[in-house]
Amino acid sequence: MTRLAKQYTTINDIAHAAGVSKTTVSRYLNGHFERMSEQTRQKIAQIIEETGYQANSQAQALSHRQSHLIGMVVADIENIFSSLLFKGADQVLAAADYSIMLMNANNSATLERRQLERLIKLRVDGVILQPSLMNADTYQLLADAQVPTIIVDRKVTPAKWPQVVTDNQG
Repeated sequence: MTRLAKQYTTINDIAHAAGVSKTTVSRYLNGHFERMSEQTRQKIAQIIEETGYQANSQAQALSHRQSHLIGMVVADIENIFSSLLFKGADQVLAAADYSIMLMNANNSATLERRQLERLIKLRVDGVILQPSLMNADTYQLLADAQVPTIIVDRKVTPAKWPQVVTDNQG
């Protein structure tokens, strides 16, 4: 079988080519082989190999309600601390199979809010926020959306989320 003409092969494409249901392919992909013959497993595996099928992580995120995506909003991306913060978070999160979507607030509370709203719409699993403002009520949208949040570098009050802050006192 040659690669399918579409840019991305879907579960439906695999199911059609194998002559099985989409549910059967989904079970195969999730390792649920209990009610599946060896012949069906081999056929699906062969078609996946031939088509170069890659699971759609966005579709999986919807069905599993977990995106494996963490949003990070930094106050100013040009600040070296922001780069170091991102690098450290990326190392830790990559080891746990998470990706980071880095966003810059450019020291603007308005832009920062828009970035947080975008992350909420993307259904990130959590937010790391280097806040522009000190009033926690500014970030109530995160609490309302029930997005796990960590405040870094700068304190917000009252403390509604875990905070990892710097101590620049000599």
